[in-house]
Formats: sequence, structure tokens, C-alpha cells
Amino acid sequence: MKEVTGDANGKIPTLNEVSILGYVLFGILFFILGINYSNATNFNLKENYLKSSLFEKGKVKWYILGFSLFIILNISSYFICDLFGIETTEFIIKPEPIWLIGFFSTFLFFGGHEEFGWRGFLQKELQIKYNSLVSALIISFLWSLWHLPLHYNGHYSTGGFMDLLPRFVWMFPVTVVFTWVYNKSSYSNLSVILLHAMMNNVSKAIGSSRLVYTILGISLAIFCIINDKMWKKRSYHLIYDKNETGANPSANTV
Repeated sequence: MKEVTGDANGKIPTLNEVSILGYVLFGILFFILGINYSNATNFNLKENYLKSSLFEKGKVKWYILGFSLFIILNISSYFICDLFGIETTEFIIKPEPIWLIGFFSTFLFFGGHEEFGWRGFLQKELQIKYNSLVSALIISFLWSLWHLPLHYNGHYSTGGFMDLLPRFVWMFPVTVVFTWVYNKSSYSNLSVILLHAMMNNVSKAIGSSRLVYTILGISLAIFCIINDKMWKKRSYHLIYDKNETGANPSANTV
């Protein structure tokens, strides 16, 4: 991949160009915008986005899953391929501090804030009208397109739309998994923020095999579809006030 350097042509500035304080200020701004935009078009929304991103004792197992899922996929793919002599990364564990910086940056700001929009708002709105599978398909398309500028400005590549095309394929099973976790955790933003942060950064610290990792990821998505019967339309009319009624809208089939 082309090394990214900061300049005036749209590339992300380096740390020494904006300072740690600059990154923190940018992050706070994006975090606030993420909350506001995810809630801006529905004035009847009863969901507390900030609360759903805070720790809740009853959802610990989903936080653990969000943190560990991509670690498990990476490690499993590494050892399966190592066992059969298939190509893997040169490392199984690479404990470098830069990984922690990347994780917390994604968790707090760059990436994690997207979940207020993708899952916290759009998934809920779509699932009022469509089943979870169709909702995941729509979000995966928009989520892929969201990254298009990064394929023009040199952050991912400079190939533009053509370099984006593979993302449309593999983003669908990824979105299915995120959809499943979000619904099963009773709409916990914190669970999918953890999932997002780990997805973006775990490969920098935990070795894997790309081939088997992809197969395992697709298999996991198939499991999620079958486990939650995501092809079925469900009633989400109580989706915003379930905490008031005590109801679990995902359990009400139409």
C-alpha cells in the first residue's frame, strides 16, 4: 500500500502536523456530529444514543463478543492454515503499542462514531419496513460507498471507484454480522462500536490467513442469518420505546 503522508490534497494529516491535541479535537467534533446526524431526521426518536453506548451490566456478554469475535476469526484462520501448510502472516501475535492507539482511536472517534448512524439510526429505521437481511444489504451498499473518498485521496488507494468494487462484495457478510450483534444485544451501540474497533485494528496485532479468514467470516454470516431467521419480517413498532414497555420488539413476528 502506498504510504500516506499529510498534505493539502485531501490526505489525512500526520500526527506531527496537527499534534495530539488536534487529533483529540477532530475526534470530539466527529463524535458530536455522529450523534447529532444519527438523530437529526427523526424528531420522535425515543432512543438515547449516548446511553446505548455506555456500559450496561446486563450486556456484558455482548461486549465480550464484540471485543473478541475478530480475534477468534484471526487466530482460528492462522492455526488452521498453519496446520495444513497454507500461507499465513509472518506473525501470530505482534504486541506493538501502535495497535492500542489505533484501537482507541477507532473506538472513540474514527469508525466507532459511524455506528450511531449505521446501526443506531439507519438499521432501526430500515427494519421497521424491511427484514433484517434486506436492511443489511442496503446498509452494506451505503457503508461501502461511504469509503469511496478514501480510494481517491490516497488513504486506501488512488484507484477511485474501481478499487472500491471488492468492498461491495465482502462488506455484505460483515454487515450481516454487525446487524445480528446489534439486534441480539437489544440495540447496544457499545457492542457494535467494540466490534468496529476490533475489525479495523485486530489484523495489526493478531496473525491470520486471508483465505480461511474470509471463509470463516462468510460462514459466520450464514450462521447469523439462520440463527436469527433474518429473512423474516418482524414487527418493530415498539423499537424506540421498548425500554418503557419492557417489550422486546425483535421477538414479535409479523
